[in-house]
Amino acid sequence: MKKSTKLLLIVGVIIIVLFLGYFIIKWNGCIGCHQDKDFNEKQEQMMEQIKEQLLYKNHSIVKKLSFPSSDIQLEHGRKEYYVFGVHNILTTPLNFGVKFDKEKCPNNEVKINFLYNEESQLLNPKDSLGVSFEIETESNESEICISKLLIINLDTDEIYAEEAFFVRIN
Repeated sequence: MKKSTKLLLIVGVIIIVLFLGYFIIKWNGCIGCHQDKDFNEKQEQMMEQIKEQLLYKNHSIVKKLSFPSSDIQLEHGRKEYYVFGVHNILTTPLNFGVKFDKEKCPNNEVKINFLYNEESQLLNPKDSLGVSFEIETESNESEICISKLLIINLDTDEIYAEEAFFVRIN
């Protein structure tokens, strides 16, 4: 086979592979892109469920805060995503901030990181809002820690709502 024929064949194969790669990516989307889309869909579903819980779960008691679980399971080196709901039962807008505290942990060296929007948020009277957060740990040890979520009314500097929960590191 001549050198020019080999070169032409190689160029032809490269062009075919590039076109196939382009059309596969165009048709299926990029690898890993659907993960964010799936997470956003799950987050929206969770926020809708929390809003329903806040508004319709118990008509005689209006909850200020709806937290997903009193017991969060966390694996070493993994991030977990959660959403909690805040409901403004005040007759005025609620300007609030979020704070997470690690209350008690047998090993005080354990680091639990809460990643969330630290900016103040405004919630009109009778409205609800789903707030997302991530939780991760750098610890390699199994632990059970108690943490607390605080919703702080920034206009009065008082705690508007709070929820204690376990963080189990496996």
